[in-house]
Amino acid sequence: MYGRRTALLGTLVLFWAANVGATGAWEYDVWSQDPPQIEAKNPKRTSVMYKPIEKASKSWQICVSLPNMADPYWVGSDYGLVDEAKKLGVKIEVIDAGGYTQLARQVSQVEDCTSRGANAVILAGISLTGLDKSIETLASRNIPVIDLQNGLASPKTKAHAVALYFPIMKTLGEHLVKTTPAGGTILLLPGPAGASWSEDSAQGVIAGIGGSSLKIIDTKYGPTDKANQIKLVEDGLQAHPDVTYLVGNAVAIEAAAQVVRERGLKNVKLVATYQTSGVIDLLKAGRVSSVAVDSNVLEARIALDQAVRILDGKDFTPMIVMKGVVVDGENVKSWEPTSSLAPSGFRPVFKVE
Repeated sequence: MYGRRTALLGTLVLFWAANVGATGAWEYDVWSQDPPQIEAKNPKRTSVMYKPIEKASKSWQICVSLPNMADPYWVGSDYGLVDEAKKLGVKIEVIDAGGYTQLARQVSQVEDCTSRGANAVILAGISLTGLDKSIETLASRNIPVIDLQNGLASPKTKAHAVALYFPIMKTLGEHLVKTTPAGGTILLLPGPAGASWSEDSAQGVIAGIGGSSLKIIDTKYGPTDKANQIKLVEDGLQAHPDVTYLVGNAVAIEAAAQVVRERGLKNVKLVATYQTSGVIDLLKAGRVSSVAVDSNVLEARIALDQAVRILDGKDFTPMIVMKGVVVDGENVKSWEPTSSLAPSGFRPVFKVE
């Protein structure tokens, strides 16, 4: 998985900066990576302040494919895309692949979406390499593909706006070691088996805890919907009721908060590998100890900005990598939620005309 091969990039800097003005304008501190390839070895990464364009030159039609809108994370991404599309004056169609086992469906949906006249595709791929043929076909038709979040290995991918989960989770693992000097055990629930971000999450945590006295006692993979995750949580805590940490995807952690309370497991600490509004609420309430944040709302805005720049023939940065931060009870009040969460009450929007 691509994140495993980014291990030598070093520890991710725990820094973020967002400025959102009254008019909705924003800029964001990110990494620019060269070469702009997901699987690049020892790439150079430069800190830059990303500034979006104000308006598209015309009302471009852009197709967006997201893996699984049952996961609130992708609802946040949807919000960023929809809101930015309105500001830029472009049309978008958002399609939901329905889960990380639905590669053939995602391929078919993208084909259908582009047949309806899309000028560009923003693709949060289910697979690192499984969409290579589709991307090559689109490139041959002069339809640029922008990689959103999950990573696409095809060299025909025009631009990337991603979060590399291995270094982010490595930082999270190191944070746990620092805050748990007495050591303990971890029940790990990364997400879907085979998904690059999920596999990289697991490997990153393992690298972060290294040879410390924190040990992973069990790892359970599964789709990031509530029904599957709550079963994994219940089974894991049934087998390991004295575990020190349950570290998992946001859906698992929201489920775990309920199970831990019902079972009276007061010593189990919950840690999320990415953010949702539910997880952040639990953090503020003291029921989650820390969350790794990758600013997915702004990441989605950047992907759309990249697409419009390419279509307008303007300069663009080929690969943007988001900077991660561990948010806990100490810094949550200073953290800027608009970088990562949709507003309260937002529901998925699938078209902007």
